[in-house]
Amino acid sequence: MRMTTILERRRRVISCVAASLLFAVLTGCAARSTVDVGDLMRSLDFVLTSGSVRDRTGEWCDEAHPCVQAFTSDEVTLWKFGSTAQAEAFSFGLERGGEYAYLSDYVVAQYASDELSPYDRQMVEETLDGAHNSD
Repeated sequence: MRMTTILERRRRVISCVAASLLFAVLTGCAARSTVDVGDLMRSLDFVLTSGSVRDRTGEWCDEAHPCVQAFTSDEVTLWKFGSTAQAEAFSFGLERGGEYAYLSDYVVAQYASDELSPYDRQMVEETLDGAHNSD
């Protein structure tokens, strides 16, 4: 039983590294300001159990949320902003409201539920940070 857990964990780490490398190759190691958050979200399919990634940019990005992209699944929402200052302000607002948010330059990860384990959250955050170079 323990061997299965270790093997599963290794498989997930390898999947995370592979997804990060694939995303970096596909985007040419683009800066976070130019990355398509929808592509990044789809590269997280090894962590997301719902399999349903939805583009909510047209519905959610407005004056109240000055984002340039918003993609969501049952587990996580990725918000992309036009500046790091906007992303920081949004992330701070989420955390003041009692929600956990992870800030990675222009991109904020907001966890929609407790469905992701701490390990899976770490994989999301490492993929966000490792998929492309910072400005």
